[in-house]
Amino acid sequence: MWVTEELIAELAEKDVEAVRLPIGDWMLYPYGPYLGCTDGAAEKVDWFMDMAEKYNLKVLIDVHGVRDS
Repeated sequence: MWVTEELIAELAEKDVEAVRLPIGDWMLYPYGPYLGCTDGAAEKVDWFMDMAEKYNLKVLIDVHGVRDS
C-alpha cells in the first residue's frame, strides 16, 4: 500500500483539510479484465476512511474510471 498512516498524519499536520481517493468503477462491480484484481480493495478503502476520520480529514471519493467512458 502506498498510503500509510504516517503520510495521512503528515498531511493533517500540514493543515490539509481534504484528500481525493480515486477508485475505478470496477472496484465496486468487477467486470472483464478486472475480475479478481481488486480483491481486498474494499477493506483498503475502509482503512483509508478510518485513518482520514482519525486525523479529521475529509475525503472526496472520485470514481475515476467508468465503464465505456
